[in-house]
Amino acid sequence: MGTYLCPWCLKEEFSWSNLGLNCDNPSLFLTSQWPRFSEGCFVIYRVVLAMVVTAWLVFNIIDEVQTFYYNDVKVWFAYATNWGFLLLGIILVLLAIQSLVYYCCQKKLPKDGSLPANIKFTWMLYNMASNSNLVISICFWVFLVFMDNSFYFGSIDSETKHSFNSVVILMDLFVTATPIRLLHFIYPVSLGLLYAFFNIVYFLMDGPGPDGRNHYVYAVMDWNKPGTATGAVFLGLGLSLVCQIVLFGLYKLRVFIHDKCYSSKEYGDEMNKIIEDEDNHNYDSIQKEDDETTH
Repeated sequence: MGTYLCPWCLKEEFSWSNLGLNCDNPSLFLTSQWPRFSEGCFVIYRVVLAMVVTAWLVFNIIDEVQTFYYNDVKVWFAYATNWGFLLLGIILVLLAIQSLVYYCCQKKLPKDGSLPANIKFTWMLYNMASNSNLVISICFWVFLVFMDNSFYFGSIDSETKHSFNSVVILMDLFVTATPIRLLHFIYPVSLGLLYAFFNIVYFLMDGPGPDGRNHYVYAVMDWNKPGTATGAVFLGLGLSLVCQIVLFGLYKLRVFIHDKCYSSKEYGDEMNKIIEDEDNHNYDSIQKEDDETTH
């Protein structure tokens, strides 16, 4: 696996071109990594996954607003978890529509290998959703579940929700052929900074939290304690960078497994064909010589 994570490969990964949303193979975003996963099956997978997550999202909003937020729907949108979960639902729906359009309508990709604007947009959102949901799950299971005593964070619904999102992300990462770039951590970090700004404004406007608690959504982001809250923000941003490295490593692992499982076989088939052609050529040559000797 050294060739996949060699210093030279990592040096190329940090080139300025990888900071943007550029890729010379647009088909990677519309297919599975695995050859046996046909285009039709991949479209079905995209549609089913989008439907499942969307159904869960709608149920979660209705259930939590009634159970924890006193029928005040705006509180649901105050949580970083729900930002990530909502973004996950949006990107999966967009990817399903995108797959359907290109497959069913036979829409052609640019012949010059350039990445269409719609695929660039979904790639950016996909990266933000993947990274942010991993950060959310880690923060919940490592910090919030032990440090925040609110009824909401201790509920079975909350524990399931903070696990299901990352399961979906990791599963999809190993199904799709979508590439991951290390430098794309700037997009989830930007999202994290946007949420931090929102959280400050929400606090200053006395926005309600769970269990009727006012001013702050998370105990670690109580801006009456600016040092602790600022530390929580930087911790989240640092975790975002770590999660991007993890996603990149898993992406390289996926490509490595694919190359080991399929490239060797294809190489072997090609070599067998070459050998077979050479044998046929030799046989034809011998037959020709025999014919000439006979005549």
